[in-house]
Amino acid sequence: MFIDSIFLWKTWLVAKAPAPVPAKLHLYSRYAYIWWVVAYITGALIVALN
Repeated sequence: MFIDSIFLWKTWLVAKAPAPVPAKLHLYSRYAYIWWVVAYITGALIVALN
């Protein structure tokens, strides 16, 4: 998620104005978020089942 934040800030700073997010960055953000949620739930399940 940190890398995704860097990419988003970089995109925002280059555009200097509100602009649509490029399709590749949007796809990467979606996959990063899904991966983060899966890791979070997996960690919670490991703690709960021990």
